[in-house]
Amino acid sequence: MARGDSLVRQLKLMERLLGRGELDVDGTARDLGASRRTVYRDLQVLSRFGVPIYQEADGRRSRWRVLSTYKSRLRLTLTFGEALALLAARGAFASARDGMLGPSFAAALDKVQATLPPPLVDRLDRARRWLSATTGPERAGQNDATVLMTLAHAIEAQETIRLAYRKPGERRHAERLVDPYHLHVQSGALYLVGFCHKRSGL
Repeated sequence: MARGDSLVRQLKLMERLLGRGELDVDGTARDLGASRRTVYRDLQVLSRFGVPIYQEADGRRSRWRVLSTYKSRLRLTLTFGEALALLAARGAFASARDGMLGPSFAAALDKVQATLPPPLVDRLDRARRWLSATTGPERAGQNDATVLMTLAHAIEAQETIRLAYRKPGERRHAERLVDPYHLHVQSGALYLVGFCHKRSGL
């Protein structure tokens, strides 16, 4: 079965749990065209991702419920790239000279992070070691989000990247192999710190 089908089922289970507060495994399995075992497995996945659900015996039927306190919490879904953008913005605000908005932004981001799935929170905690941002003079930068995500995934996987490097003032570029270590955002421009194989140095 395709991975996307599992995700769709799990989202439907979440909708039922949040809308009704409970679900019946047998009835849900019939409605979704899935087996009881598949529904149980999907519920276990939701539980591992931090959804506070629990099972109750209802005669011979199995019924699952979600804690009422969870339904009142803010529920937010972010991609890893969106979460990285918030993390970088937090760093930029913290580095601002006046620091007026820094504490407030940090507190707001902490509240957002509290609503995210634990696996995404773990990735963000690790990303704090290799992502930084500061404010400064406005300058032209690379605004292609795919570049940021390619570098982010390479840092996480400890992979070597192949890039086209052009020195300031030169028209031609040269191919370089680089082990990426750190990303820094400065006023919209993205800077990469890494080990260059050709230069044998940072």
